[in-house]
Amino acid sequence: NSGDRYLIPTPYYGMTEKYMGGYSGLVPIGVELDCKNMPSVELFKESYEQALSQGETVCGIVLINPHNPTGVIYPKDKVLEVLEFAKQRKLHVIIDEIYFLSMFDEDNFESCLSYSKNVA
Repeated sequence: NSGDRYLIPTPYYGMTEKYMGGYSGLVPIGVELDCKNMPSVELFKESYEQALSQGETVCGIVLINPHNPTGVIYPKDKVLEVLEFAKQRKLHVIIDEIYFLSMFDEDNFESCLSYSKNVA
């Protein structure tokens, strides 16, 4: 619904907000990355709870992996933690992996499609 919120790690590519909000009316809630530029379920929980306490509706999570603009590749365990958090709260998840196509070292990247059996 227009005006609903989605959680997204910050910083994020500037056009993401335009594309998400321009077509749907969704509004981002930035979730800080941890000190290693990784998504932290605890930080997602804090942002989620704060939004709810302010009467906002959170409908989903957007992950960009590899992250843009930092270039950090999220390991499988971090992505699975965020997916489990989303599952528990019945949130939609969009995982954008397009920047995988611009990587020089592909050995550390594992697409979420390769571990979909771990997510029910």
